[in-house]
Amino acid sequence: MPDDNLQSSLASVIPDLQPDRAILLVFSILARRLHLSTPTLVNRIHERSCSAALRDVGMRSSERMRKQMCDMLLKLLECVPRDHDPAKLGTLDVLWTLWELCLGAGLAEYQDPLLYQSVLNGVAELLSEGNPFRLRRAALNILYESTHTWAFLYCPAAIGNIIAFARSCYLHQTPDMFVKATGVALHLSTRLNWDADKDETRAYQRRQLRELLRDLSRFLKQCNEDSVRHEERSASTLVYGLALLSEKDGELVGAMLPDVLLEGVNLGLIHLSHEEHLRLRGMQENWPGRAGYHSIKNSEALENKGTIGRGTQEGHRSCHKNEASSAVETAA
Repeated sequence: MPDDNLQSSLASVIPDLQPDRAILLVFSILARRLHLSTPTLVNRIHERSCSAALRDVGMRSSERMRKQMCDMLLKLLECVPRDHDPAKLGTLDVLWTLWELCLGAGLAEYQDPLLYQSVLNGVAELLSEGNPFRLRRAALNILYESTHTWAFLYCPAAIGNIIAFARSCYLHQTPDMFVKATGVALHLSTRLNWDADKDETRAYQRRQLRELLRDLSRFLKQCNEDSVRHEERSASTLVYGLALLSEKDGELVGAMLPDVLLEGVNLGLIHLSHEEHLRLRGMQENWPGRAGYHSIKNSEALENKGTIGRGTQEGHRSCHKNEASSAVETAA
C-alpha cells in the first residue's frame, strides 16, 4: 500500500492499536520517508540527532503528506502512556518529532493554516493538569516558540489549559515558566472571537485572563521591588501580547500593567525596543479609564509618600533561565 494511503488509514485506527504497535507503525512510515531503517530512526530520535532530516521532510513533502504525518503523531500523543519505558519512544519523543516536522513545514512554499490549527490544538491539550510536568513544560515550549516562528496562529480550544498552567506556575513560584506561559496565553487569546458577547465560554475565558493579568501585575511589581531583571525576549513577548490584547479589550488590560512595565524600564530591569516602548505608552494613553485611574493613583502616592521603601534582595538577579536550543526538553 502506498505511504499516502497507509498514513491516511492508519491515523484513524491508531486509538484502537496497542501503543507500542502504533508507535512502531508510525515511525516505520516516517523512517521510509527519511530513507532509514526503523531502528536507526528510533536511535537518532532518542539522541535528538535527526533534526535536519525531519525538517527537510517537513519542508519537501506535499501538503497532504505533511498533514497526514502530523495527524498520526498527534493521535499518538493522545494514546501513548505517560509512564512509558525510557528505552522505548514515548510522548516527549513524539512531541519532539512533531515539532521538527513543523519547523520544516514552516519553510515550505505552500502553507496550510489548518495544519497549524490542528497542531496548536493537540499540543495545548497536553497542558492539562493530569499530565506530567515535564510533558507540560515541553508542550509550553513548543507553543512559545510557535508564537515567534509560525506565520499562522490560532486560539486553541484548550486555551484554558494554557492560562491555568500559567497561573499554576505563578502559585508554585516558577517565574521563567510563568512569564513564558503568560506570553503564550496573551498571544493566542487575541485570536478568540471577541465579538461573541453572549458566549459563555468566551465570558469564562475572559475571567480567566483577568485573573492571569492580576497575577502578572503582582509578579511584575514584586520584580520591580526586588530589582529583578527580565530576559529580553520574554519581556518583548509580554509587551507584544498585551498590546494585541489591549486592541481587543482595553478595559481588560487596564493601565496598571503598562505602568508597572514602564517602571521596570525606568529602573533598568527591562530592556525594550523603541517600538515596544511606544506600544506601552499607547496602551496608557488609550485606556478608557485612564483619567480616573491616574487620579486615584496620584492620591495614593501622596498618602503613602515616605512610608514605603523599596527593598533589594540579592542585588540585580535574573528572573529567567537560559532555555535549551530545542523547544522540547527531554529526559536525561
